[in-house]
Amino acid sequence: MATQTPIMDSTEVKSERKERGYTRNLIRTLKLNQPDMPAVEIAKLLSISKERVRQCLVAEGLPTRVRPDYGECEVCGTALKAGRKAYCSTACRSIDCRVSFRCDYCGQAKAVLQSVYNAQKRRGYKYMYCSHQCRSFGKWEAIKLQPRMIVSVS
Repeated sequence: MATQTPIMDSTEVKSERKERGYTRNLIRTLKLNQPDMPAVEIAKLLSISKERVRQCLVAEGLPTRVRPDYGECEVCGTALKAGRKAYCSTACRSIDCRVSFRCDYCGQAKAVLQSVYNAQKRRGYKYMYCSHQCRSFGKWEAIKLQPRMIVSVS
């Protein structure tokens, strides 16, 4: 029977391991220094495969994927998820889409949705009220303050 000759001798194996460790350290330092650099660019830069970069990143416990940046919430500043345009939640949208005003009858501050406020102005409302009760009293006050026409009988 013929004896098998080793493909690589021990010195070649040691140098190969040293190169792999060097490549792994290069990948690690690149990813730590530039966390937004995708694995594809690292692979091109080092002239190795994307799969090798991914394997080294997994071995080092580093993220293999760069999360896309969708921007920040206009109200609270938290990072937006995919599919969100300007607000992180309906609560933030509700906060940002409100208009504050003072009740024309009692003077109390009130916040309503921008669309409700615009609709009332578009309909020609002269006064804004905080409740139905204030609206009722306010209408009577407005009627009392209107100048009355005096009709003289001759």
